[in-house]
Amino acid sequence: ASSPRRRRIAETTASEVEYRSDRQCCVCRSQGTQIHHINDDPADNRQENLALLCLLHHDEASRTGGLTRKLSAATVREYRAELKQLPCAAPWSTLALLCFVEKS
Repeated sequence: ASSPRRRRIAETTASEVEYRSDRQCCVCRSQGTQIHHINDDPADNRQENLALLCLLHHDEASRTGGLTRKLSAATVREYRAELKQLPCAAPWSTLALLCFVEKS
């Protein structure tokens, strides 16, 4: 069976995914991210199917075969949901930190 054709993610959708994640990997909070299709369907660009992952975790989530366990879709969803709950992951966190440092 052939895999679905990759569809380009709209710039507005990509920007929203990056903004809501504060441009951080939802697993390890590092910078240098790629947008991951949680359900492994590269044509499904709905925002609820997209998560920001660093290169290491994107590779781990996209893994097929092998002996090590893949970073599952359910786990990525949990990390993404947790990131939304953290006050430090709010889109304004970088600006808030700069303001705090500047006032100190």
